Amino acid sequence: MIVMSCNIRYSRAKDGPDSWPLRRELCLRVILSRSPDVVCFQEQTDEQFDWFTRHMPEFAYAAPTDEPTG
Repeated sequence: MIVMSCNIRYSRAKDGPDSWPLRRELCLRVILSRSPDVVCFQEQTDEQFDWFTRHMPEFAYAAPTDEPTG
C-alpha cells in the first residue's frame, strides 16, 4: 500500500506566482505520478477538496477541511 501525505497550502493565501490556481495542476500530476492508494492532504480548503474530487474521480474521499474561523 502506498500512502502519500501532501501539504498543498491554503488556497486563499496571497502567494503570487505560487498561488493555488497556478500550482494545482502540478500538484495533481505529482500525486498521480506516485500512484498512491491513500492520499492525505494538509491545509486543504473546501475549494481544493472540490477541485481534487473532480480531477481524481477514481478515489473515494473522507475529508474535513481547513476553513478559517472568524
